[in-house]
Amino acid sequence: MNYGDRRLDFIIPEACEKDILKKLPDAIKEISEMNEEERVFLTGLILKYKPQKVLEIGVAAGASSAVILNALEHVDNAEFYSVDYSEKYYRDNSKQTGFFALGIKNNFKTPWRLHTGGVTAEFIEKIGLDIDFCLIDTMHVQPGEILDFLMVLPYLKSGAVIVLHDIALHLSMIEPQWSDCNVQLISVLKGQKLLPAEFDSEFTPFPNIGAVVLDKDIKDNLFDIFNLLLVYWKYSLSEHDYRVIYDYFKKHYDEYFLEIFSKTAEINKKRLARIKEDKNNYFTKLLFKILKFKLSHGEKRSFNLNELKNYKRRILIGE
Repeated sequence: MNYGDRRLDFIIPEACEKDILKKLPDAIKEISEMNEEERVFLTGLILKYKPQKVLEIGVAAGASSAVILNALEHVDNAEFYSVDYSEKYYRDNSKQTGFFALGIKNNFKTPWRLHTGGVTAEFIEKIGLDIDFCLIDTMHVQPGEILDFLMVLPYLKSGAVIVLHDIALHLSMIEPQWSDCNVQLISVLKGQKLLPAEFDSEFTPFPNIGAVVLDKDIKDNLFDIFNLLLVYWKYSLSEHDYRVIYDYFKKHYDEYFLEIFSKTAEINKKRLARIKEDKNNYFTKLLFKILKFKLSHGEKRSFNLNELKNYKRRILIGE
């Protein structure tokens, strides 16, 4: 279904896609980061494009991993890889990342290799070239998915399909700048844009998942993608992650783009440290104002260091 933009298509789900999705355990509805319409959309893309080498970046409980494994039952000789920065499920540290899919992976024919505990650049050489389908669903804040895409780009097959989740999440947030990374990325990627025709309009008035069938000359679009790193970051990289990504980008990109990465990483690291320090100083001053008020209203006693630290902690976390 086309709306006047030849490079935009709205995908109408077919009944068979919904039937295929029903083969997964009902528990997926409780732990999936995607709603049913989004899981149907992802299933439909795999059935349509029949990818031979799939990469998922961002696993969490493994619900989307299970959706992909389930859909790949209808694709012959496919390979499937997943990467997640965390070794433990971010909502429950007692569980392993991908635990849901790990529990049912033997029900499917496609072998699944899960890599955890690092950024994509640490595993991409093991995964190898010719990735023709990639789901990216990670931080949703800068520099998150921008770096994820740039790490996978050198290993993509020409005309690969990129799927991005939470492209409209910012519209449901009180502070939308905390979740606007993916809408920026899907907007600048050159290629055929695909959106679901059916979506949860109560959550957001626009589709919250989308895909891009990348143009074959996507690497001529590097400035647009790297330039997104100039949008201020919400977190800074660890020294280890910075070095891994820097060395990887040095191997695959020109000096100018390497400089964009290194300078924006340095600028934002300093800026975020300054913000943290300013916030710390602000709450320290607020704390002493509270204590001064307490003492001036009859609380005639001294406060030891541990009490002061506890007051400060409670203020910082909003208790």
